[in-house]
Amino acid sequence: MGKERSSRYYSIIAGPCRDLLFDAMKYLFDKAAKLPVKFTVVYAYKKDVGATEDKMYELLVENVRITSIQHEDGSGESFNLQGSCDVDLDPFTKEQCPEPHRFKAYYNSRTRKGSIIFF
Repeated sequence: MGKERSSRYYSIIAGPCRDLLFDAMKYLFDKAAKLPVKFTVVYAYKKDVGATEDKMYELLVENVRITSIQHEDGSGESFNLQGSCDVDLDPFTKEQCPEPHRFKAYYNSRTRKGSIIFF
């Protein structure tokens, strides 16, 4: 995973609560504990033929593992996250093929929004 595969930031529009983030990191190496962390990440907004509004396309993000949490400010709700996940960076293909990637993210657990970049 030496070279950066993507330099594009994607928007997180929904994600887990603060407690789940910390619990997921706490139990990262516990084989018995399975804590599903899910981020809804926007790939693009496109207008379909004949549609009046843009359609949102999401990235398929699976198997999120949080390896680092850092407070972004003093609020206790904003964090810089690092970890790994499986993600399909081309959602317009017919076959979804998530591949392993590392990520860095800014995430606000109060608004459940942020930004993420995959490597």
